[in-house]
Amino acid sequence: MAKEQRKPHEEGAKPHGEGAEPPDIDTVARMILSGVARMEEEWGAHKIAAVLCGSEASWLVQKGLDELSVHGLLDHLAQLNVIAMLGALEDQGLIRRGPHKTLKLTLTGSAVMMGKRELSEVTRTLLKKARIIRTYRRPAERYDVNSPTARKTLNMLRSGLSPRMIAEKRDLVESTVADHLLAMADHGERFDLTRHLDVELLEELREKAAGWQPGDAIKPIREALDEEECDWARLKIHLIQVSRE
Repeated sequence: MAKEQRKPHEEGAKPHGEGAEPPDIDTVARMILSGVARMEEEWGAHKIAAVLCGSEASWLVQKGLDELSVHGLLDHLAQLNVIAMLGALEDQGLIRRGPHKTLKLTLTGSAVMMGKRELSEVTRTLLKKARIIRTYRRPAERYDVNSPTARKTLNMLRSGLSPRMIAEKRDLVESTVADHLLAMADHGERFDLTRHLDVELLEELREKAAGWQPGDAIKPIREALDEEECDWARLKIHLIQVSRE
């Protein structure tokens, strides 16, 4: 995808800055719809949300998606909330799914994005609920042992694919794949991660995360590491191994 020069958002909406009032729900909806449009209908919900929330993940930077004008427009929201809002817009017919779970605007969605049509009250209500849903749940709460999506990730891992390869094939962010595996580990599933581990990080975690179990907080451990910015997915995969030792 070609990079584009950053410029003010077409509808006049700007990224939420520190100390500023959060945008109203209609503006947020237009931002999300603009994100779908700017990503040229090539991406799924997880990756669109990552761009809108301002992620600087390596896959995103390599594709030049951090240069899009919509990158970071919704940096005040959690990615899971934006994903839920994308789902609400799809349910209300403003977005539809294309091949490989890519998202596309419908005619109604395009009209709303350009300010030619108002959101319905039902859509506003659904978006407001999605914006405030609780996002910090342990993976086992989000994916039970029979979860089709988590089970598919586990089967792909057992077939020999790495977490990164699984993420690419499934059009997911790698941290979501790691959450699937955390959930499966929490439910008692056994699987081999040995060849996907970094020995130095594993040794450091054995010291700084001794006694950690799936479902425990991860952020304090990340902050205690010698690495200034340890990738979340990488950290989660290594913590699964530590929890078994």
